[in-house]
Amino acid sequence: MPTMFDPLHWLATKGAVASLDKDGEVQLLFSEHTNRETRERIKRVIARYYTGLLKMQLDVPPGTRPRTVQQLRAAGRLKIVEGKYKLVR
Repeated sequence: MPTMFDPLHWLATKGAVASLDKDGEVQLLFSEHTNRETRERIKRVIARYYTGLLKMQLDVPPGTRPRTVQQLRAAGRLKIVEGKYKLVR
């Protein structure tokens, strides 16, 4: 079975860090070396496909590591249906 795509890990490989702001919205912080075009592309990908998943990954108590896609799937909060992630609330 191929590995599951983890948007939080993908962001880290692109020089970005995701967090939740006080209103529960995903906030992206970029490395100073990330150019503008890359930043805009990352924002489009995240906004279109992964905002709900990132919120679920990042919704943890302070001082706790964010959840991985594998952890969410094992807990039954995420399913893969026809190759796409479906959130279970």
